[in-house]
Amino acid sequence: MLKDKNLELAKEQVVTASAATTNHINAKKGGDAVGEELYVVAQVKTAVQAAGAATVEFKLETADTSDFATGLKTLFSSGPIAKADLAAGKEMAKFRMPLGLKQYIRGYFVVSTGPLTAGTFDVFMAPAVDHK
Repeated sequence: MLKDKNLELAKEQVVTASAATTNHINAKKGGDAVGEELYVVAQVKTAVQAAGAATVEFKLETADTSDFATGLKTLFSSGPIAKADLAAGKEMAKFRMPLGLKQYIRGYFVVSTGPLTAGTFDVFMAPAVDHK
């Protein structure tokens, strides 16, 4: 699958506590992917570790403003995933971009029973993905 840097929400992002992805996308800005069917992929790059029984949930969020303070809406939630299931290379989520987009899009990691002591993640959108 081809990755477009302009469609990356997180690249090897270190997550120890709940946090938004390092990047967000302005859906109204346009670009090559406009009009294409897009998929969202969230995957573990470096295995998650924690002292306790931590979980991580991935959310895809959209809002009217780039600070995500106005009109925040969750488009997708993976539900909590146990640290044992978050090994390097595992996919947390892979889905077709849902309807209901507002102007801005970001990912959000919710860490429960944390903090994490290790774990990095990639989140990106692509016009085509491998279906396993």
